[in-house]
Amino acid sequence: MKRNNDRTSISVLAAVLSSTSLTVVAQPSDNRSKVIEEVIVTAQKVEESLQDTPVSVSAFGADDLAQIGVSEAKDVANFTPGLTMRKQSASQDNYAIGIRSVASGETALAIDPTVGIYQDGVYIARSTGAAFDIVDLKRIEVLRGPQGTLFGRNTIGGAINVITEKPKGEFAFRQAVSYGARDTRSYHTTVDTPAWGNVAAKMSVRTSKHDGQFESIYNGEQLGNGEAQAFRLAVNWVPSEAISVDYVYDKSDRESNTATTQI
Repeated sequence: MKRNNDRTSISVLAAVLSSTSLTVVAQPSDNRSKVIEEVIVTAQKVEESLQDTPVSVSAFGADDLAQIGVSEAKDVANFTPGLTMRKQSASQDNYAIGIRSVASGETALAIDPTVGIYQDGVYIARSTGAAFDIVDLKRIEVLRGPQGTLFGRNTIGGAINVITEKPKGEFAFRQAVSYGARDTRSYHTTVDTPAWGNVAAKMSVRTSKHDGQFESIYNGEQLGNGEAQAFRLAVNWVPSEAISVDYVYDKSDRESNTATTQI
């Protein structure tokens, strides 16, 4: 008799659980609708929603860039279909970029690269030294396919559009420290100044250092190590509602030895 009671209680419990599970499926725990966050891009020189842009674009916002640890443009290549960005064998500061197999493998001072790199609308004409640290990243857009209509003849493969943060006009201080493999250390300091009338400024400093992957039997030094320092000053002047003037000064110093791809 006791065994039957137990069996009955188990059956009732199973029925209750079944009805509960059906209720959960039929009625979500909350009534909030799921809305896709709107992504604003400037792939066509104007701010517009990514969904309304008739261009094949991969866009990475500030939160996305922070999560994947982006400090230079090539860091987004692992997350962008059709894009390859590698350091050239002769230097850790030069890029070999390809989009949809349209690529420039080596630096040629007399030839435009097949993929254009733009920072805040300014064209970086050669891949020599293009592997510089970028501070205060706001967004990176990768445009696949020819972009000659808006970006010029030097973008037959595509374009990489890098956008940095502007001064906000309110005092803010940010300090970020990171540590990773190969004893990689990175320090990033940003200061936003209060607005003086219609002028605001932002100053940022970033330093990083990492060890090499191998030790040279020739001189005992590490191969693939490097260190970098980057400084950025941004000033925003808004004399009227219809006019906005931006001045940006960037400086990046990098020291590294032979890339390990030469081995």
